[in-house]
Amino acid sequence: MASIFSTSKPKRFEHISHFTKNERKQWLEARVRKVKREMGELPDEELKAEEIIRGTFIQGTKHLKRRKEKEEADGEKGSNPYIKLAVAIVVMVIIFYYLIK
Repeated sequence: MASIFSTSKPKRFEHISHFTKNERKQWLEARVRKVKREMGELPDEELKAEEIIRGTFIQGTKHLKRRKEKEEADGEKGSNPYIKLAVAIVVMVIIFYYLIK
């Protein structure tokens, strides 16, 4: 009789993105290995082909190299294009306002 009046609670939805966490974890481990190798704590081991290839195109082009250095210095992925769009719209509205008046 008690089960008729009590209802079970629904299961909670918990979405765990395995790919994102795994990718971030792999990137972090590779970065830690690279820094330890540069500091001399780890012996020089053979680099994987992926680690060798990654970043060679960026290092080979001047404009991409400058962009990457700027991002690392700023700590951001560049300016937000929506901010530029909003500023452009505000400027255009002000110009149209003065043209109509």
